[in-house]
Amino acid sequence: MKNLRVSKYLPDTISKITLTNLYGRKVALLAYNDILQNSEGLGYLLARELTDVDLQVKINYGRTQKTMDQFMEIENMAREKEKNDRIIVLRLKDMGKIPGSIVKDIQEYKNSNGAENVLINIFIQPSVEKDGEARFDKYTTLALKEIIKKEMISM
Repeated sequence: MKNLRVSKYLPDTISKITLTNLYGRKVALLAYNDILQNSEGLGYLLARELTDVDLQVKINYGRTQKTMDQFMEIENMAREKEKNDRIIVLRLKDMGKIPGSIVKDIQEYKNSNGAENVLINIFIQPSVEKDGEARFDKYTTLALKEIIKKEMISM
């Protein structure tokens, strides 16, 4: 579940993955807290599998850690709600559960055109290591990959 980095100067954190699925739905995955890394783990597996499916996938990278609470991210979310039929927000959240626990919260919303769309929050209970970086075991990583992939490519 690891890939060599192309360059130490290029960003390795995946901040957003967008695609139009086979049903014509525009889907965006927004990742916070540096959860998705291009060179290893969940980010590597997800990017590889989504690009292997015959879909047009766009992957955005970032240099700075983003959190959902930042004002720019709140504005960004509003823009994404107008552009996409489905938004998946992936982030760490201390829920007082066992590390690796996954909670999915689905909300419906209407954009400015009155179209009914879906916002899916996927929260992961972190297991923080000494260096402060979130780590998942292989079972959590594989489960998250399947949950996200299913949400992105399904109707």
